[in-house]
Amino acid sequence: MRKIFILLLYVSLGIHVYSQSEITISGIASLPLGKFNNDAGMGFGLSGGYSYKINHSVIGINYLFKSFEYNFIDRYSLNAGIIKYNYLFFSENSKIYPFIGVGMGLYHYNYKIYFATKKGYNLGVSPEIGIRHSITKNISSIFRVNYSYLFNNKYNEIVFCGINVGIIYSFK
Repeated sequence: MRKIFILLLYVSLGIHVYSQSEITISGIASLPLGKFNNDAGMGFGLSGGYSYKINHSVIGINYLFKSFEYNFIDRYSLNAGIIKYNYLFFSENSKIYPFIGVGMGLYHYNYKIYFATKKGYNLGVSPEIGIRHSITKNISSIFRVNYSYLFNNKYNEIVFCGINVGIIYSFK
């Protein structure tokens, strides 16, 4: 038993784990899909988050704000707190890292339709794909496309596709 423990200790000390903290800020352009496309126009917003990268995995928390306009009177806004997981595909010498990921969180929606307001909370899911490009040792750019779906929205189906462009600062 003691020999097995010593062997496991040597193996575990030989594994190299690469980890770092990151802050991300990005701008978002969103295209409403499905029934939501009938009620809302193109949406824009901002996203910010903190994540922790361990080898090929990135786990983080993001906050986003989006606003969709239909005309000068009607407006839809979304705020969300999202927990995300991304998997990076890269080799040691690469500067470009494609990734896939998924996020799930609580969305707060606010409809202002003809001077009436409807508010509520729903869970939502957001799968995504994208590319990270390392600019310097600490700074990377990010481009990602995500599909967001809110569950059981009693006022309207909210589904949209978002295009995000931003900057990542890594604490190394």
